[in-house]
Amino acid sequence: FPSHDTIQNDLSRLKEWGFCLEVEKKKRVLRSPAFPFNLPEITLNSVRLAFKLLDDIGLKAYAASLSQITKIIPDSQQKLLQKSTAFNVIPQNLINLSDHYSNIQTLEYAISHRQEVEFEYSSKKSTQDEVFLRQVEPISLDWREGKLYLLAYNYKVHKNQEIDFRVDRILGKVKVLPIKFAPRIPMTPPIVTGK
Repeated sequence: FPSHDTIQNDLSRLKEWGFCLEVEKKKRVLRSPAFPFNLPEITLNSVRLAFKLLDDIGLKAYAASLSQITKIIPDSQQKLLQKSTAFNVIPQNLINLSDHYSNIQTLEYAISHRQEVEFEYSSKKSTQDEVFLRQVEPISLDWREGKLYLLAYNYKVHKNQEIDFRVDRILGKVKVLPIKFAPRIPMTPPIVTGK
């Protein structure tokens, strides 16, 4: 645990930076009148929309994480976030990713730790089409037209080109390989689809 002097120094520094703080005696509670704070209406509506989109595509854990952030706003605004929104996404443009949640987490891990991944991939909607085994260096996950794509490098197949793979067309589990790679500067265009 930090010492009493360390805590006092940190509190003094925060006050110097303009934070208005008070410490309740005999309670380990730090209060600041800056919290909770009101979000502008457009920001509040954007958060409501994000909740709806995450829920509609089946990423309820992400929606739950977002709700943790909203604890810094007043109760009145939290109640507004719970109201349903009239916004609707055209169903054919929106893919339910709940079945792919585990792979999304695995890809996020591999991206942040710069490790190669391997997976089976179908370039078509039907799993009866030809399936390819891919080993790539994952760069990022990107939304386009209601679909989630993995942007990656695959130097064995497409030299010096970024390739995108629709996450919902990855078959089975993504495997993180013990192969590290150096970060690369994205080369966006051209992007080659993951055939």
